[in-house]
Amino acid sequence: MKNYFLIFVLLSLPLKALAQTSPDSVVINFYKWYFDVIESGQIEEYQPIFAADSLGMTTLNMDKYIKNLRQYNFSDSLIIHEVASYQTCIKEINKIKFDELNDKFPNLEDYRNIGCDFFNIYRWIMDVEPMNGIDIIETFKINDEKVIIKGKFFRGNVESKDKAYWNKFLYVSLKKENNIWKIDQIEIKKTNER
Repeated sequence: MKNYFLIFVLLSLPLKALAQTSPDSVVINFYKWYFDVIESGQIEEYQPIFAADSLGMTTLNMDKYIKNLRQYNFSDSLIIHEVASYQTCIKEINKIKFDELNDKFPNLEDYRNIGCDFFNIYRWIMDVEPMNGIDIIETFKINDEKVIIKGKFFRGNVESKDKAYWNKFLYVSLKKENNIWKIDQIEIKKTNER
């Protein structure tokens, strides 16, 4: 009889309640996806790409990138901040015809001068080299609605005990929105910083 009651309770729960994941899982799932799409070369999945607008001028297409950030539990406020961080770049490149972009900006320094050198670094690890995984070191519970995850990136086989750790820590702040953990801030700090 108890088993039937338990089954009834589980079936009556909303599907979202059953699909809840821990803050650690949100962070691990995001970075697993991020490292996988970097490795497979699917650039438009993990960062904006240069594209032509309806007038043939250059802009940034962020559709897939933003869709993925939402799918991997980024908060609305972090997504708004992320989109805003590209506005100077968009304003500058929108003055150039898309088919002339490489002629006008042949070097990385040219893109850096207009705030468009985002493609030179992996945004969510702040490094030019990709990583293979992340180990969660500690979880700090601020309150019932906010936690901070401390982690460390590594290179090497995820299953291996011989991982080469990076010399920086990852701090991911998560907040609950509608009972779902959302990534609200990502910071990278050197191991000797607090």
